[in-house]
Amino acid sequence: SVVAYFTSAKFLLYLGHALSTWGDRMWHFAVSVFLVELYGNSLLLTAVYGLVVAGGVNLLGAIIGDWVDKNSRLKVAQTSLVVQNSSVILCGIILMVIFLFKTQLLTLYHGWLLTICYILVITIANIANLASTATAITIQRDWIVVVAGEDRSKLADMNATVRRIDQLTNILAPMAVGQIMTFGSPMIGCGFISGWNLMSMCVEYLLLWKVYQKTPTLALKSVKAEESELKQLNVIKECEGRPGEGVQLVAEKD
Repeated sequence: SVVAYFTSAKFLLYLGHALSTWGDRMWHFAVSVFLVELYGNSLLLTAVYGLVVAGGVNLLGAIIGDWVDKNSRLKVAQTSLVVQNSSVILCGIILMVIFLFKTQLLTLYHGWLLTICYILVITIANIANLASTATAITIQRDWIVVVAGEDRSKLADMNATVRRIDQLTNILAPMAVGQIMTFGSPMIGCGFISGWNLMSMCVEYLLLWKVYQKTPTLALKSVKAEESELKQLNVIKECEGRPGEGVQLVAEKD
């Protein structure tokens, strides 16, 4: 039925992904525009931002992937979600302060305070991008596979739907934030993105928890690994403590 579909783990996962990618695409588009606007219509800061983001993913991508693999699914998803959205909110607040007090910041400490603000924005934006990468890895490559279960056609359908959501948000989110900045101002754009990410973080957190509750197999990743490690350790300890017993067990089995 319609109600069953709208409360299913599959739909809740789509909704969470749509909210996450919408906020992500808005921020990626807006931060470049903000940096151009702040640096006297020069692309220098935007180029530095692009370089830092690309370098960060290349250098830390493998470490992030390893962290995703070693920790429980819910912990990874919730941590990356909170870090990503908090970083964007903090960046938005710093950018609003720069827009409001740029002339004052230029005069303080020979403009070094403004330079430090730019460095802070780019650094925190890079952290947000790394957290976004962790979210993409855990949701798109892990949670979707588990929610689909053994049904390959369901997995193909879910992957196709996620791609459609990605394409739509890629087109619509920059358009939406662009219109807000055109009819308002860059500062209003910063405030809107910060507010959106705060609201979105709370809703996405709840949706992830609901999906986790509705799909018990999501909890099996770390539990299985820990149990198998404990069993191996117990067997090794028993064999080390009683070396003859292992031989006896093998003999009995034979």
